[in-house]
Order: sequence, then C-alpha cells, then structure tokens
Amino acid sequence: MSTKHAVISICIAAVIGVAIGRFSLPAKVVTKTETVEVDKKLSQTDSNKQDHKIVTIVETKKPDGTVTKTTTIKDDSTQQSNTKISEQDNKDSKSSKEVTYNTQRWSISALAVDRPANVSSAEIAYGAHVQYRILGPFTVGGMVLTDKTVGVSLGITF
Repeated sequence: MSTKHAVISICIAAVIGVAIGRFSLPAKVVTKTETVEVDKKLSQTDSNKQDHKIVTIVETKKPDGTVTKTTTIKDDSTQQSNTKISEQDNKDSKSSKEVTYNTQRWSISALAVDRPANVSSAEIAYGAHVQYRILGPFTVGGMVLTDKTVGVSLGITF
C-alpha cells in the first residue's frame, strides 16, 4: 500500500468517524427542573393548671354575742406550660430530560448542469436528485436529468 492510499484511507476513516459522531448527538436536548420548597412551622402549647386553694374560715364568738367570720383563701395553684415548636423544611425537586433526534429521512434536490456540446453553444440539462437516509448518517440516492442521464449516489451526512 502506497503512502497516497494510506492518506486517502485515513481521510475517509476520519470523515466517517466525524459523521457517525455528529449523527449520534441529539438534535435537541431540553432539561426541565422543577423545585418546590415548603417551610412549615408548627407551634403547640399545652397548658396544665392544677387548682389548689386552701380556704380557712375562722368564726370568732365574743362574749357579747357577736359572731365574726373571717375567710382566708390561699391560692396554691401551679401552672405548667409545655411548648413544642416543630420546623419542617421540605424540598421536592423533579427533573425531566427530553431528547429529540433528527428524524428527517428524505432529501430532494433540484439540479442544473451545463453541458457544452461545442464551444460556441452551451446546453443546460435540468433534473432532480433524491436521497434516503438508510443507516445513521449514511444515505443512498438517485438522480435523473433531462438529457436522459441517470445516476446513483452514496453519501454521508455530518
């Protein structure tokens, strides 16, 4: 194998590698992240009061017959208060990724070819070229011109 054939083979391999790599990349990637944050504070107070009263009634009878009543109320109540504070932080995050690949399979082209029959007058042939993507970036196609020229093509998209 000559140096010329080796360079051409390396160039063809590089073009095919670039085309395959480019085709394998998605055409469009959409990443959507939705974050919901909730802060809750809950406070609960329990009050517990125990009533405890001491009532003292003193009745005093005097010799002249008068009665004196003295009432003493002593409040010996206790009160307990318990407070609970709860804090709750919730973070909910959803992430979705949408990947869209290129899905166009057909390609149609218009052709115009200048075919000089002789130097003094030129004739233009018109035609169409159709391509179909067969596998990855590789295409196969065909062409037809008005001067009854027919051809096929193999291609690579990158």
